[in-house]
Amino acid sequence: MPQLLETFSAFERDHPEASSLQASRYQIAQAYWNKKNWNQTRNWLNRIIEHSGEDYTFYRDLAERRLKKLEY
Repeated sequence: MPQLLETFSAFERDHPEASSLQASRYQIAQAYWNKKNWNQTRNWLNRIIEHSGEDYTFYRDLAERRLKKLEY
């Protein structure tokens, strides 16, 4: 996981407007979900929502729905 996060961070820094960033954030959240690391899952899902801004996107919808599952 550390290598993935480091690579993502570098990609995000070098390409802040890349359309694939949200998909990558979701995949990271999903990896944490699979490990039952709920705090990091929540953190990454919230990052998706934050980076969506005012736009209601596919990944924002997924993140919001996944967060609701965490709460139950």
